[in-house]
Amino acid sequence: MNKCDKCKDGYYWDGYRCNLCSVGCLTCSSASSCNTCDNGYWGRTCNTRCGAGCEGDACGKYDGNCMCSPGYDGLQCDKTCTPGFWGKYCLTDCAAGCQNMCNIYDGSCTCRPGYYGNQCDKICHKNCLDNKCSYLDGSCQCAVAYYGPNCDKDCPHVCSGCYQNGTCLQCSNLNMYGIDCTFLCSSLCINNKCDRWTGECPKMCASQCELCDNTTGKCTKCKHSITYGDKCQYKCSTGCVNQTCNVTTGQCHACYDGYFGTFCDTPCSNTCISNQCSRKGFCTSGCKHSYYGPQCQFKCSEYCKTGPTGSFCDDQGNCLHGCVNGFTGDDCNTGE
Repeated sequence: MNKCDKCKDGYYWDGYRCNLCSVGCLTCSSASSCNTCDNGYWGRTCNTRCGAGCEGDACGKYDGNCMCSPGYDGLQCDKTCTPGFWGKYCLTDCAAGCQNMCNIYDGSCTCRPGYYGNQCDKICHKNCLDNKCSYLDGSCQCAVAYYGPNCDKDCPHVCSGCYQNGTCLQCSNLNMYGIDCTFLCSSLCINNKCDRWTGECPKMCASQCELCDNTTGKCTKCKHSITYGDKCQYKCSTGCVNQTCNVTTGQCHACYDGYFGTFCDTPCSNTCISNQCSRKGFCTSGCKHSYYGPQCQFKCSEYCKTGPTGSFCDDQGNCLHGCVNGFTGDDCNTGE
């Protein structure tokens, strides 16, 4: 039988055989004495884990002391940072721009209004609207009179506010026009005012208009409610209630009794009782004697017996009171 001269690393000799060192031992001389600890362990028998915050998971064999990774403190780096601090040994305060506490490892946080950056340690430009900006790069919507990604540029003096690229929103002088408000409106324009972009003079309203679109000149309100059209040149139908209608289309808002249609210019059928009909021309109070149909446009058979009141037939043309002698059928049109 071969005798073992020396045990491999990780084993020890007990006088009879090589035995496995305890977990955490890299080399050992007995079950209770480790010579070197495996990475991440310390102590006489290397059975104690290094602190969770030890850099590289390495610590001193005899005391467990180590260099701390960000977010941890203590000799053995086994304590996380107190709220409000972050980084190695928790020496760095969370930035003043953090909404709440910051991440103990890298200091990142949610920003309060007016701050930006991963750690909210940068201040939005003073010209940002409502002191708000993107937390990524500080870009923002600018307050009036400023432009640029960070609102650090003044709008041209000829502008009354400007877009992010410096183009004027409006010209400060209403007699000027163009992208940069550098052109003068024609002296032929009313009050020397013109279209902000094209320089065109406002359209003159027609004499019958009370209000009109200054670009197209079309009337938006007529001086007299009984007129309509681009220049209020047409009269609303007399069938419209109060002879008033839509200023653009001329369509009536409602019809007088006896009229129907979009423009209330078609009389209801004279076979409707009291000449009453709907906007589509259907008789609403029924038909006069001897007529039937939605608009009372059909005549009942002359062979229907007459009744005391109302039509002689129903809305399908069937006789209500029977047939005169010599005729049969629902509509009394069949001879016997």
